[in-house]
Amino acid sequence: MDYCLKNYVTIKDCGGAPLSGQYLNQLPGISLESTQKIANGEQVTYVGVFAEVQDRSWNRFLNDYRVKLRAKYKLKKDCVFADRICDDKDTFLQAWMYLLGAELMIERTVTPRINKLTTIDANKAEELRDMFTGMYENAMDDIINATRIEKEDPCFECRESFVRVERLP
Repeated sequence: MDYCLKNYVTIKDCGGAPLSGQYLNQLPGISLESTQKIANGEQVTYVGVFAEVQDRSWNRFLNDYRVKLRAKYKLKKDCVFADRICDDKDTFLQAWMYLLGAELMIERTVTPRINKLTTIDANKAEELRDMFTGMYENAMDDIINATRIEKEDPCFECRESFVRVERLP
């Protein structure tokens, strides 16, 4: 799966810097070591873990963005939401980081490899998941509230004005 936010934020290792300049392990409770230790036989290393986390996050991110926009605006059916995100990646950066953090904590809570060697227990992972989820939802709400629609925007239809008519006796 390929999308514009893939590896826009990465886990800091010996590789190069991501385009955003942000690393997931800047968030509390996330480290390269602990991510490596939750990798299963299919994921093999932290790279596989992070790839799965990003893919799940992207699907959720697109859906959440669409749902939140629909709650506020009348949308055209053929709008490509990924394009809107990709055209302004920096606006979505904080929300994306928090969602990645939340999804990584979900991965950590369901892995059979949680033990004293993973450096974080299931209860702490659940606390971090809840914290990152709240921060993600707040960041997405801020993005939606800051969204300004131009009349010519191809994704939005103008809502008709409603006039309430009452007859008085």
